Amino acid sequence: MKVLYAFQSTGNGHIARARELVPRFAKFADVTVATSGMNSQVKLNYPITYTYKGMTMVTTPKGTIDLIKSLKGLDVFLFAKDISQCPIIDFDVVINDFEPVSAWACMLHKKPCIDLGHQASFYYDEVPRPVIKDLVSEKFMLNYAPCSYHFGIHFKPYHPRIFTPVIRSEVRNHPVSQNNHITVYLSFYDTNYLKEVFSKHKSVSWHIFTRGVEKITRQENLTLFPINSEDFIDSLCSGSGLIAGAGFEGPAEALYL
Repeated sequence: MKVLYAFQSTGNGHIARARELVPRFAKFADVTVATSGMNSQVKLNYPITYTYKGMTMVTTPKGTIDLIKSLKGLDVFLFAKDISQCPIIDFDVVINDFEPVSAWACMLHKKPCIDLGHQASFYYDEVPRPVIKDLVSEKFMLNYAPCSYHFGIHFKPYHPRIFTPVIRSEVRNHPVSQNNHITVYLSFYDTNYLKEVFSKHKSVSWHIFTRGVEKITRQENLTLFPINSEDFIDSLCSGSGLIAGAGFEGPAEALYL
């Protein structure tokens, strides 16, 4: 069986999940990997055959998504070309983790596409929402990478097609201790903004992981790290807490520990 596994590379959560799932799928099928997006710093431990620009989320210095700039950065003609040339007809099964090029290619060719990821859980009404919904954002999320079948991943199995988090084996097998530092994973925030905020709290040692940091740098009670799996897992497994943004995999791993 030939399987195309496609995931979103805007952020690192999808690729962290792929690091665990792709080698497992490869034990039972011939797996080819495709990805789109330009904001991931973590590397996949498996060859990536197809890389598309897709739609990269642009953020403000304070970490919020700038939807206008994100849409302006979308090359519509390249996006359409990638969809038309995505070779999904060569595969028996397409598994999609919030990746738009392969999802829309499946729509174009009327080929079934299996949605497997955190965003897929929001197709089910049983999943908790805030009292005041952001209807525009939810509508955008549910139509960003449309699929035929939806299998969600969430903190609890709110529906028969929703499963508990995929925890990386590196986290499950790592020694756990509790030192006095707190791990901060805010990859979309401006580094100077983070330094300004966390340097005010001098009684705490902060391990800050964010983009734009090229080497480990220590400044008083702050230690700035480049984003990579090894250092992040070491910090997370030996710290006393985690501060993260709206991601899913990081908080799920922290709750597991």
